[in-house]
Amino acid sequence: GGDVFAYLQAARHRAGARYGLDRNFRSTPALIRAVETLFRAPESQAFLVEGIEYQTVQAGKPAGRTLHIGQQALAPITCWPLPTDCSKKPEAEAACQAGCVEQIRRMLQPDEPARIRRVDADGTAEERPVRPRDIAVLVNKNDQAAEVQRALSRVGIPAVCVHQQSVLTTDEAEELRRILRAMHAATDEALIRGALLTQLMGVTLDSLTSADQDENVWQARIDTFQRAQQTWRERGVLAVVQPLVQDAAPRLLGFEDGERRLSNYLQLAELLASGEAESFGTGGLLTWLQNGMQRAADGETADAEQLRLESDEALVRIVTVHKSKGLEYPIVFMPFAPWLGTFGHPDKPPFRFHDEAGESVFDPLGDDANAAASVREARAEGIRLLYVAMTRAELAVFFPWGACNGVANSALASLLHRADDVDPTGWWASNSAGPLDHAATNARLDALSAESGGCIEVAALPVTQGNTGRAPAPPATTAGARTDLPGPYHPWSMFSFTGLLRTAAPAPALAGAADELPAAGDAPDNPVRSSDRLPDLPGGTGFGSAIHAVLETARPTDWPADGAVTDFEYAQTAECLRQYGLVLPDDAHTRRMIEHCVQLVRRTLHSPIPTLGPLAAIPPERQRVEMEFMFRLGGSDLKALLSLLRAHGYGPEHPQGSATLRGLMHGFIDLVVQQNECFHVIDYKTNRIGPGANDYAAANLQQAMRSHHYDLQYLIYQLALHRHLRQRLPAYDPTRQLGDVFYLFLRGMSEDQPGHGIFHDKPPLELIEQMDQLLDARETP
Repeated sequence: GGDVFAYLQAARHRAGARYGLDRNFRSTPALIRAVETLFRAPESQAFLVEGIEYQTVQAGKPAGRTLHIGQQALAPITCWPLPTDCSKKPEAEAACQAGCVEQIRRMLQPDEPARIRRVDADGTAEERPVRPRDIAVLVNKNDQAAEVQRALSRVGIPAVCVHQQSVLTTDEAEELRRILRAMHAATDEALIRGALLTQLMGVTLDSLTSADQDENVWQARIDTFQRAQQTWRERGVLAVVQPLVQDAAPRLLGFEDGERRLSNYLQLAELLASGEAESFGTGGLLTWLQNGMQRAADGETADAEQLRLESDEALVRIVTVHKSKGLEYPIVFMPFAPWLGTFGHPDKPPFRFHDEAGESVFDPLGDDANAAASVREARAEGIRLLYVAMTRAELAVFFPWGACNGVANSALASLLHRADDVDPTGWWASNSAGPLDHAATNARLDALSAESGGCIEVAALPVTQGNTGRAPAPPATTAGARTDLPGPYHPWSMFSFTGLLRTAAPAPALAGAADELPAAGDAPDNPVRSSDRLPDLPGGTGFGSAIHAVLETARPTDWPADGAVTDFEYAQTAECLRQYGLVLPDDAHTRRMIEHCVQLVRRTLHSPIPTLGPLAAIPPERQRVEMEFMFRLGGSDLKALLSLLRAHGYGPEHPQGSATLRGLMHGFIDLVVQQNECFHVIDYKTNRIGPGANDYAAANLQQAMRSHHYDLQYLIYQLALHRHLRQRLPAYDPTRQLGDVFYLFLRGMSEDQPGHGIFHDKPPLELIEQMDQLLDARETP
């Protein structure tokens, strides 16, 4: 918030130009009166600072909304006296939290929930049940938020924490640091063991001990970290962190705070990706992460590092009072209100306060003359926070109060137990509200209720009666056990085209399944005329990934159809080739090779594609590059999917293997383009089918597509696009809007030979819809 003392200084200098807000458009008139009763009680300086007085406000909207349980209308403010056996702070805090949770449970119980009733000016009445999102629990500290969330979860009430804590201070940040250290030093067995034992990697101590006794198993784990190190260097940190999080998600969500953990990992992955732009190499990113964690531990939190909501569902909100400024909620609970304003030791040096002129004073030595000012200012801040909390509600506020250790110097003690005729400066100089006992606190609450005219109610702290609101257990039975118990469900898994192919296709075919490797029999044996021979470009996955990277960012204006190779084209291509591991010595052969790569990219952009025209002519806003997808797999059998494909002439001719497809299908479509209303799938392939241009004619492409089983790949892509469009487009019509598939074999594309190097198919819509239905079907145990 703003500096209140800067405002007071400005107000003194411009006394005639002060403006205020005299209407409250948030709270009901009854709640406004209840809050006024609290804050006008000590009429002399309720806020303890000269220049800040309680201003009476009017309701900005007429009375009309009330909160009911059964037939009883609840008061705008309900205060719960603390039980007489709760004199110690831990006991009192536990009782306050339990009472708050029990009251929320009662309000949300499905058979008789609390209701919000609205009566319009014409007498028309409407009411609805209280929903979790109507409720906010305001706490003093972040650790209290976590405790309340766990307590609500135990009685079946979903809640979400709104934090100011940095994600870099969480256990998940430390786990990722350990894992990345092990990947960075992939031969350090001690670091690898520490990484494996994290919750994210999920290896148990027993499993780790067994691996130590089997050299082959342990070596395989070391190899995994070494491959991860290489992937990190080549493709960035997200390429190693995202698969870890995706694989661990089902296990993490089994924890009570699973959504919180998963949200933290995803946020940390984004931060690490942004950190790569500020650091050099894997070691530099680790240093960046360590420095950020240290800053966060010291209390410095950037906006991007603040913990995000783990869920955006309609849940109970738990938020610190400080974070709640400017927000509003229909119903507010303040379980820890008795201790609001008691943080720190303002009576001990160093003292911080403002002098009479409003100037900030810092006294590190602790002059006794400054102690009272330091205490008064700290307590005044507590009272302002209490006012913030009380005024967040639209309908109702619930809080406890009573005699207990640690409450005598709180904000509530100032409001409720300082006599009106006591000078606040002298009163706060004693740093105490005086002795408080249950008789005094209960008497003050009763008097306050009477003063409010029924707007403040004093009620017993709710106590759990044994029924938590969960569904009752089924009655016991003496019947014998069934002998035909259903089998277990298969675990949730992450699938991809490559993973399916590994199971479905015979081993020889799999050897050529990678996008950029030639399959056996791809290259024809026909002799090639020298005029027909294509440039001899590199092969392998690194080259394919490099060309993909160039195409992802290539703009047609920077890549003309003809003319000499520009410096920009040359540098961009060379950089991508180096990034993916190609060694580029500075010689004439390398320069020619890079220029040939530039020409390959140009041909890809400017060669006409049947029914589409050249990619360069399609506006960028109608292109979606590297479209990532994930879609649900309900639990069908792989054999059923392959049988369906064979019935339509697709898929492996001799499928083998079996798998239950339960979880998520994940992948990336190189390019999706929109032409008129229709959306088309485009995939780039750098496979070397043959040495000559004629080797990329339609018949040879058909053979390459079948040998690599790319038909299975593009059917998955079509289904992903179909589901995406169905969700995003109103009145989606797949007969008009689900388009064709184009596989561009880049080495063979040519502006002079339209269609060369281009495989084109239009899978039948009937097949896509049958695949959709089959893959969405639930597993039968």
